[in-house]
Amino acid sequence: MYNAPMFNKDFLKILTVLYVEDDSSIRNALTTIFKKVFKEIIVCVDGKDGIDKFKKYKQNGYEIDAIVSDINMPEMNGLEMLAQIRKLDSEVPAILTTAHGESNFLMQAIKVNVSYYALKPVNTPLLLENIQKFCLIKHHRNLIKRKEKELSSYIDIIGNVATIIKIDQEGAFIEANSLFSEVSLYTKDDIKNKNIKDVTHPDVLGTAYTFMQEKIKSGHNWEGLYKSINKNGDAFYLKITAIPEFDDNSNEMKGCTIIGFIATEDEQEKRGTMQKVRQNIISQRKNEKQLTDKIKLLEHKQKKLESNDSSFIQGTLERYKSKNTILLNQLKHYEKDIFDLEKKLTNIHEVANSKRYELMDKNKTLKKENETLKDNLLHCQGRLTRLEKRQK
Repeated sequence: MYNAPMFNKDFLKILTVLYVEDDSSIRNALTTIFKKVFKEIIVCVDGKDGIDKFKKYKQNGYEIDAIVSDINMPEMNGLEMLAQIRKLDSEVPAILTTAHGESNFLMQAIKVNVSYYALKPVNTPLLLENIQKFCLIKHHRNLIKRKEKELSSYIDIIGNVATIIKIDQEGAFIEANSLFSEVSLYTKDDIKNKNIKDVTHPDVLGTAYTFMQEKIKSGHNWEGLYKSINKNGDAFYLKITAIPEFDDNSNEMKGCTIIGFIATEDEQEKRGTMQKVRQNIISQRKNEKQLTDKIKLLEHKQKKLESNDSSFIQGTLERYKSKNTILLNQLKHYEKDIFDLEKKLTNIHEVANSKRYELMDKNKTLKKENETLKDNLLHCQGRLTRLEKRQK
């Protein structure tokens, strides 16, 4: 028994469909229905008309969301038209209708990536259901691409305020961001031939480095103040969080990502403030990984999309969108925390400089007073000597 499909009317109302049919009675009947369901219908009378209008819309910057076409038509049939369209757009869903069911048509339809093959007389609800299903698949695929771009942008934002490096299991550098190159004085080409030990100060090779390695190998994050050494041999300090990474297939550790904030040795007492920032970064990283896992899960669900589960997927994507908004707000909050911390550090330096200048001025004044006292003492001693001579 055929169950009536559930249509997402709001989604269907944003679609533009290219409809190609040479039979005027069938064309007029379906066009009337399509106009009530879709945002726009581009009506064509044969394959040549279809390819011409498709090209025109693409050239004007408009997007066609789906193609519904008959196969047997004069001038150019539906398969020939679709073969030409595939040179311009390899992903647009295409549904072919025909009164024939010969295998040669089916084989040609597969070659031009036909999404659905409907026999006439067309079951209109089933046709609309399949248009919705394949357009949703394309829509979800585009959403996934946008989410992946957002993930990349989050990493770029973090990279503007922190050093980020990736190393393999042996500690060899895989990549490093520009801020790390600036701090370490190593170019990105230099980094390719370096190991984490090469930028680790000898003072901590047996302590912080060892603790970090053990923690990562056990699958846990490591946090701490890490003493490093730049290309010139000068020490610099990074407050780092090392996060292990695992292979998606074997689940074995393949290395780690190390996020660091530049610090100085006397800033260790401010670690409590930076701890909050580091924890937020770790949380952000975990959220990004969760989002990536959910995207992979969604891709898997799309491949198994046999029935209409659009409402579930739509709701899931809406939740992802909400979470991404929260993540973006968190990043803005992190930027504000870092800005406030830099401002506090600047104020500390200014106060320290002011006190130093004040002490220098007091020191000069005391020196002058000391010299005056010495002069007075000499004067008094002279007078005392003269008085003693008179008395004698």
